[in-house]
Amino acid sequence: MMKNHRKIAVHILLLAAVLSLICGCESKPEKNLNLVDFYAELTDKYKIPEMVEISPRKAELYYGIDVEKCCQLLLRRNMDGQSVDEVWLIQTANAPEAERLLKTAQSRMEQICRETENYFPDRYAVARKGKAVSAGKYVGLFVSEQADEMAEEFLKQLK
Repeated sequence: MMKNHRKIAVHILLLAAVLSLICGCESKPEKNLNLVDFYAELTDKYKIPEMVEISPRKAELYYGIDVEKCCQLLLRRNMDGQSVDEVWLIQTANAPEAERLLKTAQSRMEQICRETENYFPDRYAVARKGKAVSAGKYVGLFVSEQADEMAEEFLKQLK
C-alpha cells in the first residue's frame, strides 16, 4: 500500500514538473523599460537632431496606432524638415499587439523611403538604414544614421 502512495506521489510530481514547463512557469519575467529614460540615454549617446513629439492623436490618425493598447508610447520625428530621423518606442499590453505594431513600423519605414527616394537622395540613404524591431511587448522604430546601433541598444535593454 505504501509503495502505491509513493508511486502516485512520484507521478504527481512528474506531472507537475511537465505542466510547469509547458505553461512557461520557468520563463524569466519580462523587463520593464522606462521609455522616456531610454530615449534620454539615446539622445545623449547618439547624434539625434532636435525632435518633436508625435501626439497620441496623430499616432492614431496617421499610423493606426491604438494608443489604448499601449502602456508606454514615445514617438518623435525630426523637427527641422531637413532630415528623416524618426524614433518610436512603444510598450504594448501584449505580444500580439507588439507584432501588429511592428508591421506598422515597417510600413512607416517603407513610406519614408518612398517619400525620399526620388527627391532627396541623401535622406533616402538614411531612410534605408532604418530598423524596426520588437521584443516581447516592446516595439522600436529607428530611422537615423545610427539606426543599427540604436536598435541594438534597445534590444539589449530588453534582454
